[in-house]
Amino acid sequence: MQLEPPMMGRMTIRAPFRPFLKTNRFCVLLLCLLPLLPYVPMAAFSLSLNPINFGSGLVSSIRRGVTLGGPWLDPNTSFTIQALGGLSAYDWLHGVIPWWNPYTGVGVPLAAEMQTTSFFLPFVLLLHFANGAIFLRVSLQIIAGLATYALLRQLALGRFAAFCGAVLYEFNGPFAWFAHGPIMPIAFLPLLLLGIEKAFARAEQVRRGGWALSGIALAYSLYAGFPETAFLDGLLALVWTVYRLVVVRADVRLAFARKVAIGGIGGLLLAAPIVVPFLEYQSLSAISHVFPTDGLPKLSLAPLLMPYIFGPVAAFTDAAVGQPLAYFWGSNGGYLDLTVLFLALIGLLSGRRHQGLRIVLVTWLALFLGRIMNTFHLGHLFTFVPLMKVVVIDRYCEPAWAMAAAILAAFALDDWHRAKSRRVWPILISGIASLAIGLTAMWLASGVISSFLHHLPGKHYPLWLWGSVGWALVLIVVIALVYAREVSARRTVVLGMLVSLNAIFLFSVPLLSGVRASKLDIGLVTFLQQRVGLERFYTLAPFSPNYGAYYRVASINHNAVPIPLDWIRYIDSTLDPNTVINIPSLFIGYRPGPFSDRERALREHLSGFEVTGVKYVVTPLGANPFIGLSTDSIQDKPKLVYHGEVADVFELPHFKSYFETQGGPCQIFSKTRQFAQVLCLAPAILTRRELFYPGWHAFVNGHESELTRSASIFQTVRLPAGKFDVSFSYRPSHIEWAYTAAIAGLILLVSSGVGELGARKPYWGRSR
Repeated sequence: MQLEPPMMGRMTIRAPFRPFLKTNRFCVLLLCLLPLLPYVPMAAFSLSLNPINFGSGLVSSIRRGVTLGGPWLDPNTSFTIQALGGLSAYDWLHGVIPWWNPYTGVGVPLAAEMQTTSFFLPFVLLLHFANGAIFLRVSLQIIAGLATYALLRQLALGRFAAFCGAVLYEFNGPFAWFAHGPIMPIAFLPLLLLGIEKAFARAEQVRRGGWALSGIALAYSLYAGFPETAFLDGLLALVWTVYRLVVVRADVRLAFARKVAIGGIGGLLLAAPIVVPFLEYQSLSAISHVFPTDGLPKLSLAPLLMPYIFGPVAAFTDAAVGQPLAYFWGSNGGYLDLTVLFLALIGLLSGRRHQGLRIVLVTWLALFLGRIMNTFHLGHLFTFVPLMKVVVIDRYCEPAWAMAAAILAAFALDDWHRAKSRRVWPILISGIASLAIGLTAMWLASGVISSFLHHLPGKHYPLWLWGSVGWALVLIVVIALVYAREVSARRTVVLGMLVSLNAIFLFSVPLLSGVRASKLDIGLVTFLQQRVGLERFYTLAPFSPNYGAYYRVASINHNAVPIPLDWIRYIDSTLDPNTVINIPSLFIGYRPGPFSDRERALREHLSGFEVTGVKYVVTPLGANPFIGLSTDSIQDKPKLVYHGEVADVFELPHFKSYFETQGGPCQIFSKTRQFAQVLCLAPAILTRRELFYPGWHAFVNGHESELTRSASIFQTVRLPAGKFDVSFSYRPSHIEWAYTAAIAGLILLVSSGVGELGARKPYWGRSR
């Protein structure tokens, strides 16, 4: 019987693989279901990963989970994704575009911060739920897995290799150790690379279109809300494109370059509604934009390759011997895993298909691993790359290297499938190199390992140490033994299970740090929601910054990047000098310095807090920062108005209202921050205690009126005598142009799909 030739860009799957991965649909189904698997033990142990239990400051009682440490590296899962992303979801579900956040500071931009993922539709809507951050991560894992599978199939890899490579990227280190901003663009890197490959294929076939997917992927990478990750992902895509420009046929090179350029331009135009406000916010922010090039400490190589060699995430940093690790846990962005590195090295040596691409990907891995460790002072070399000085490379390059490693590992597995005879030398070289790197990593970390073994015997540290080392060593040996044998159905299953379950297991470890039986002081939230009104509160610790936005009650505290420079200067001059000079992103009530410093600053600048519109001060339970406050009468002293399970609340005696007039006299009737009815018997100035910021507009009786800045940082409107309806609205500067650009970008990308209707027609009139 004569067999039909295989389709271009696809390979036929040999019989041994059919029982394991029968069809593409079966692979897709598995990739959709596997991200749910790590959460099964959580259900069995009744563990919760709700970020509110880790960062809200409202927990009155809690029991830790199965392991020490935390479920993620960065508390911004709580402060940013749940709190501010939750506000964004609330706004969308109530028909409001989440441009502005009136509940943090004295009002700050919301969507323009980008980390809030405010325009990351429809995914941001998941943050409406208590476990929305987890739902969002699972959704992104599924997209990442499916996109990687499609990319590897486009590169003509078999189902088995493509599936395993997709699993490796679906459960990569950044996904395991983060649940906030840095992971949001991860899912769209393989889509971006797939778009480039589609453009490459269409150029080779002299066909129209081919730029839509890359443009959409680029736009979504930016809407995802973390430009540093998106930038480094885009840099890998640029390197990939340059490689394809080198290997593409000379007669279609210009066509390919044109397709990629149109896709890139279309994607940037489509993302203009988020990019334009972000750039404006950056120009008005107080955040430093240059980061050090020193890299991570040398001991960091060990946990990058054997993720839990120092125990669960940030588990032992509180101990005196754990201090050297504090910088690593606070500055790295995920792990690579020695087993995946072993497969990636095999992928470099085991085959000749896409040999140039393999070299490019290994070079990428080597350069960025060297940059993270600052080997040969690569940190300084990277500063010659545009914009690298404003990116925390140590923390945000891991998604791109995870992509490179997954593709190389998939090449290794595909070469094993295709080979008619076994070649042992790639396994030997890769194994020796991997073990040498692993031993070097342990040597660099030997001081900390020795201290941990000596001081932490009762905390099961030896189990984490030898378990991590043994796990990596056994996996490498077993994979090498299987890889050295001929292909069979059983070995295929074994190899696929080893690669996949290792990735899933390493991903699952932090989940066991979930908590049990947590209890929140919702009474504090309810009290403030009912009593604050349009004014604000200030917290010295409980009810963490940004969670006021989550519950839609205004707090002057903030924990955000970027933050308006005017607000930072106001804090320094009026509220708490020297608090935000070194770390502008944190105005949290208990840092920097001793807690007593913040209490003293509150007492000494109490009138400043009142002028800012602070009605209540939230303090730790039993703490009274106003003891010793000199006042003329008891009426001038803050009084305790709430005593709860985690906090006390004091009311300030002379707080200023959100709306206030000078002149007049005037009567003000207002229930919302955007609207007030004002009756003035004489001309007056209406002050609105909201940050004066470009994009705000005031309307008096339906007609736009000049909005000016007060002597400090608030908004003012001049009113003659009479009765007025005064309203306020915000939209970012130049947003109309941004919307126009987005429409143009959408048309440009849609035109690619229209062009593809003439699938086999000569490209732009040129014949093959």
